[in-house]
Amino acid sequence: MKANFQNILTSSFLLYLDHTILKRGDGYTNVSSKFFPISGTYNGFHTYAAPFKQIVSDASISGANQLTGIYLDNTFIVPGQSGLVAINHHDGQVIFSNNKNSNTISGDYAIKDFNVYLTDKSEDYLLFATKMEPKNRKPQTLTGLAVNEITYPAIFLRLINSQNEPFAFGGTDMTSCYFRALVTSNSMYNLDAACGILRDSSHDFFRTVSNNDLKLNAMSSYTGSAYNYTGIATGDNVYISSVSVSQVKTSNSAEFKNLNPDIVAAFVDFDLEVVRAPHAY
Repeated sequence: MKANFQNILTSSFLLYLDHTILKRGDGYTNVSSKFFPISGTYNGFHTYAAPFKQIVSDASISGANQLTGIYLDNTFIVPGQSGLVAINHHDGQVIFSNNKNSNTISGDYAIKDFNVYLTDKSEDYLLFATKMEPKNRKPQTLTGLAVNEITYPAIFLRLINSQNEPFAFGGTDMTSCYFRALVTSNSMYNLDAACGILRDSSHDFFRTVSNNDLKLNAMSSYTGSAYNYTGIATGDNVYISSVSVSQVKTSNSAEFKNLNPDIVAAFVDFDLEVVRAPHAY
């Protein structure tokens, strides 16, 4: 099935939140590291992962080092050279067509202060049944992060409900969508900073992004340079009509005993509105 408006809106809103945290909060840290071999990813390819995720892939964020290529034994290469097939910023991976275990792979890049994820899981499942690892692995022996390893601070976004209401003659409706973001952090300072930025997005407009404009391959990776959010957010106008923030209050109940004591969290609820003509075919 081809992507419809709801698919495009949800992915566009995630990109907007990611861009907003990075832009308004300088929400990134420039690092350098090696990439380490990991298994169980893409059949027929050799994958090497950074000890951090996610890597900034938005070229519109000034000051953030863009991972457009990597160093193979101190020689800088880009996709299409020396067997480098693609760069997966979301999972912090570089993908080769041949084995590079005897080589040293390294890179200079920026990691997000808050990772962003789309999720279909409930908030209680994410808080109590999901293993999350701290983003900063520096005090430990550095290794590559697995694909399914979730690191925090992070923002988990999901659609709660949506509806259409008549707006104008000719089949024009107002589509309203209610999203909830679960924001997890390792400190109250960072949690308050992120939630404050998201709260202040109330009454903002953002534009949708066509999935084709991201130019990802079948491995959700870039075969060329990263994308520029401001250059591809050119679709329908979406209005953020309201935003509310509520912190997760812990207690001594049995459920909260399973919560990582180093995690602080908050809910951020968004009401989005967009005028469209869904009945025109």
